[in-house]
Amino acid sequence: MISGAYGKCLTCSKRLEDAALKIDPAIGFCASCWADEQRQTGQFVAQQPRSVTKPPELMINSLARFDTIVLKTRNSVYRILMLDPNTGRCLVEGGEYCAAPVEAIVSGSVGQGGPFSSDKISTGLRLEFWIDTKQLITSPIKLFHIQRHSDAEFPMVTTEAVH
Repeated sequence: MISGAYGKCLTCSKRLEDAALKIDPAIGFCASCWADEQRQTGQFVAQQPRSVTKPPELMINSLARFDTIVLKTRNSVYRILMLDPNTGRCLVEGGEYCAAPVEAIVSGSVGQGGPFSSDKISTGLRLEFWIDTKQLITSPIKLFHIQRHSDAEFPMVTTEAVH
């Protein structure tokens, strides 16, 4: 909803079926693209040993204001609209707890038994964000991409509404 992509496939932009959205409102792919994504992910994992391949990473503070991170975890799809990349302040939509956009602070990634990576998003790790005083940690990140937006694309009313 934040980026205007709700109800559309993240890959082909085809309208998602209402029945699928009722089952999982955070669904991000049509049936055809989901099958393709599963095949590609399976092939990549089978062909690339973990010790050789460094997972994709993103430094949160390298983003611009109003950039949107579309992030797919093992269980959900999230859309994260960055309001202030330097502090991690954002609007998060997706998953079980963020059916509607909610203001949050994205703090970084954490792995099982590994150190916390502050201000970094990495595939294979879990994203940590805070809503008020509640810490939420996603399932492992499978993939993400950035949708770049400029300040001019968003009216001032939007930024005033979240303050």
